[in-house]
Amino acid sequence: MKSTKTIGLIVPDIANPFFSEIARSIENEARNNGYFVILGDSNDDQKLEEELVSLMQKRRVDGLIIAPVGKDSKTFEQLVSRNFPLVFVDRYFEELDGSYVSSSNYEGAVKATKFLIGNGHRKIACLQGLHGTSTNSNRVNGYLETLESEGLISDRNLVKGDSYSESDGYLNALILLKEFPQITAVLCLSNLIALGALRAIKELGKKVPEDISLITFDDQPYFQFFQ
Repeated sequence: MKSTKTIGLIVPDIANPFFSEIARSIENEARNNGYFVILGDSNDDQKLEEELVSLMQKRRVDGLIIAPVGKDSKTFEQLVSRNFPLVFVDRYFEELDGSYVSSSNYEGAVKATKFLIGNGHRKIACLQGLHGTSTNSNRVNGYLETLESEGLISDRNLVKGDSYSESDGYLNALILLKEFPQITAVLCLSNLIALGALRAIKELGKKVPEDISLITFDDQPYFQFFQ
């Protein structure tokens, strides 16, 4: 089939600085190699993701780069089986023999949790993201298993959240800190969750790091303005 010199790119939330930076880098690299990028935003909606994948194929893109919603791999099974050029970014499916680029999610959570424990924290909460995704599952497991290996209680009640959004981080940080005032540290599983948690902490009249320590995945330019 004749090349169209186009690559389809699908992300779950282009408003998230993490994914917008990925999109910009991919677009720049594609352009440098004579390709154009068609961008789609799935809004973390699996049905919309399926529609976008179908649309990209109708546009006869040469390949797909996708940060999937991550709950179900069925949309991509056929693509993988016929060796369609496909690369997953950030989230992936362990059951699929496909290419992916991702953070060391489990190891990152282990290091973050050990860092907090090493600084004297014993009641550490976790604000998680979208349930069922590889990213979230690996990070939560790293957090819980590190607590256990360090001789602390891994309390599932201290894990809350179901979205990588600022609003979800805010609401669940409020719930956790009100219900468990003995919490001294919070592990956030994304940059936007951390922003929401910071808003909740301020609203409760507490300060970081004097009252609550906070550590998060992702690194964004605006973090340099936080003290």
